[in-house]
Amino acid sequence: MWSNRSAASLIHVFDMASLNGDLWVVGAKGANAVAYRSVDGGSTWTLMMSESPLAAGDYARYYFAGVVGGSLYIQASDLYSLASHTSSKVFNGASWSNGPRLLQGSMQGHRAESFAGKLVYLGWQGSASPLTVFDGTQARSVGPVSFWDYTIDSIGGKPRLVALGYNGGIYQTYDLVTFTKITTAPLTSVSIATIGSTLFVGGSDSGIYRLG
Repeated sequence: MWSNRSAASLIHVFDMASLNGDLWVVGAKGANAVAYRSVDGGSTWTLMMSESPLAAGDYARYYFAGVVGGSLYIQASDLYSLASHTSSKVFNGASWSNGPRLLQGSMQGHRAESFAGKLVYLGWQGSASPLTVFDGTQARSVGPVSFWDYTIDSIGGKPRLVALGYNGGIYQTYDLVTFTKITTAPLTSVSIATIGSTLFVGGSDSGIYRLG
């Protein structure tokens, strides 16, 4: 049964994650980027991290949260200047530390997921951007093109990442090294999903298209 709960006291919630069974929500409250944690399934929330913007008059945001190597990673980005902060924040289940930079330039971070033992995410929401891979030490861009969106499914019990390129190309990878183009979607396509073995894309024309 669904119930309506107020998830902490954020103004904006941009992403959620789970670490060791605890729930996390990240976003913004006032001018600060904030991260809240719940250890009781979402009934109560505790502020765990807050960062102010780099410049007065701006607004800091945590746009994504991701887990790799048993730790939670977040990195703030400012709203108006589009500047990402110089380091990530890492929670290992007990304490915080500064981590490596996950965002470059004006990247905000979007759609963070675990795949092939790594954290994968896009640079922005609403526009094509590089697919970034973080292995717990270093973040790097992968793939032949910039991508609008991606989804993770399984073929024959083997996890697969399927990404929608800015050019309409749909690429699959099993290892984040080799990307194979499997088809071309309508050029209006900006989102992608799979249900079972069926591939769907959503378009900027409000259309939903199915392969096959």
